Amino acid sequence: VISYNSVLAACAKVSAWPQALAIFRDLLGGPTEPDVFSYSSLINAFARSNLWPEALELLESLMDSRQRLSVVPFNSAISACSKSAQWLFALRIFHQITVSSLEPTLISYNSMIKSCSQAGSWQDASQLLHLMMTGAVLPDLISLNSVIDACGKSLAWELAFSYLQMILNISLTPDEITISSIMNACPGDQWEVALNLFETSSVVKDVVVLNALMRVLADAGQWSQSLQLVANSRDLRPDVVSYSSLMTACERAGHLAKTMELLDEFPTK
Repeated sequence: VISYNSVLAACAKVSAWPQALAIFRDLLGGPTEPDVFSYSSLINAFARSNLWPEALELLESLMDSRQRLSVVPFNSAISACSKSAQWLFALRIFHQITVSSLEPTLISYNSMIKSCSQAGSWQDASQLLHLMMTGAVLPDLISLNSVIDACGKSLAWELAFSYLQMILNISLTPDEITISSIMNACPGDQWEVALNLFETSSVVKDVVVLNALMRVLADAGQWSQSLQLVANSRDLRPDVVSYSSLMTACERAGHLAKTMELLDEFPTK
């Protein structure tokens, strides 16, 4: 079965699920039964191809078998559901890990938090992070960035800033994803907070961070601040998104003439 598993793992890495499935069926019909690694590789192949129903069905077969379970196939199934925006199914699998007397790993938590974030469920993402902090698995920057991203989808800016403080408290270093996600959580009336974060953060800025701040300024109609920001951020190469936000800020402030003037500078790419 070891040689079969090696080929299954190779197929999973290149998303060759039809070939992986054929090999798995050969195992089922042969003298050697597939083991938990065989199941894990095929579930991973399904996950990489966004075939979440097939991944769940195979995971159920594994749980019904006599195989000794590990957390790896559960993680792959969670990933399959997450990639297909099936976060409720992913949450069900996550709970099944503990029901099966297994311990969730950092990969389990991060995949599940990302799934909640994609669904905009910041409450569930925050609860999962709390479970990590009170358990044996310490969060990493991916965990916290995903929770902040979930906050951003609900404009829960104060909570997002509290997670920035948590990042610093556990000696992690925020990155451009952290900062842009926090800015995405800021509504227009908190533009000064977002601008202060942009100006005081030691994180190396990129156009994504710039555009996150430009969106907040546009929501607030802060056209002069937007103009100044673009002028001072030429090294970040403002793009179509940057100028669109700038034009929105001018329109909301009633500066239609300036909006038309900006069309001459509007990037074509």
